[in-house]
Amino acid sequence: MEKIAFNQLKTMSCAIMDAGSGKDLFDRDSFDYLQGTSREWHGFSSQLRKDMDRGLGLSAAVQRAASLMPPMGGILGTWQILEYLICYDFIVFDQNVLVEFQSDLAPDSLLYSSVFRCTEIPEDIYEGAAAAIERNRTSIVALGSTRDYHQGDRDIHESKAPGLRGRFPFAGSDESIQRAIFYLEVANSSSTPVLISAKKRGMLDALKLNAERVAHQYIESAINAAFKEKATSETFAHFAGASVELPSMLEMILARALTYEESLMDAAMSIRTSPYATAYRRYLHDLQKKLKAGRLERGLIATEMAKLKATVSEWLKNGDARIRIDYVKRELQYSKIPTIGWVTELANIKNLEINDPLLEAPPYYLTFVSNWFRAKEVLDPRTT
Repeated sequence: MEKIAFNQLKTMSCAIMDAGSGKDLFDRDSFDYLQGTSREWHGFSSQLRKDMDRGLGLSAAVQRAASLMPPMGGILGTWQILEYLICYDFIVFDQNVLVEFQSDLAPDSLLYSSVFRCTEIPEDIYEGAAAAIERNRTSIVALGSTRDYHQGDRDIHESKAPGLRGRFPFAGSDESIQRAIFYLEVANSSSTPVLISAKKRGMLDALKLNAERVAHQYIESAINAAFKEKATSETFAHFAGASVELPSMLEMILARALTYEESLMDAAMSIRTSPYATAYRRYLHDLQKKLKAGRLERGLIATEMAKLKATVSEWLKNGDARIRIDYVKRELQYSKIPTIGWVTELANIKNLEINDPLLEAPPYYLTFVSNWFRAKEVLDPRTT
């Protein structure tokens, strides 16, 4: 796996992923699922098509199929990683735990060679994490579920491993609560987004430690906020009370896979290579830099997200995600038209909405968001 210097990561569209999440993808069963060769995938896709043939919308069908296919833990993590493949040029792992989850995937496979990288996390971040662990030791010990994690860390420490793995017990661990605190320290010390698994976020929540959201999550929040405002209607009810929390781009990946009869992996990689997804990654990279730049830049992000939410709300209101992508809506007032205005006013003829073509092409990243949105709305992706 190619190694990238830690100080170079901030110049790249990449994210650091915790090793626990990496296991979900490097596991052979998960890899077979993504390649469309596993029984679990065939069962899920069959249920999905069956519900859609009955007229259920794609998002609702995904929710139903997901709820009927236990256990979902590993599959949910695998789905989430597919979204990350679209959002970032590279997924980067800490080389100290790389050996913990590398499996029999061929090093020359497209996924392995084109997407994954490793880096050496600086020693001062390890020291900062060790200090944070010490500050929270009482709370950590109070969590009874951490007993096995402590034993695992002791086993690693007693192995006298060289380098950081010998000095810091959590350096070679991938699931311990100490390791969750380590990733929090990485996030606080770097402008590179850190993708912390749901399991580790739960650990941090139990300690009342909060990980900062990454740029992609701000965009997700803006889109989801618009959907929730619309969730009073039956069409959008599943967004308000979804029983399974799914990756936000899952519908787009599934729509592609079902339309072209591709595997989930091939569908995600096809979306990833589109010019719109590339522009979205550049946009995320720019937003991430603003998040670390200070209060003024954060204010600009809040303004941008408010505009994005307003655009999504307009799409929802009109049932058309091409607004501001292909054209803008304009209301034509008949009463203002010379010679016939008074006639239309007497006849109480309402104004007419017309679509004006855009004078300039929209930003590519907004086109990507529009495609993302449309995947949530389509009733049958095979017809699009």
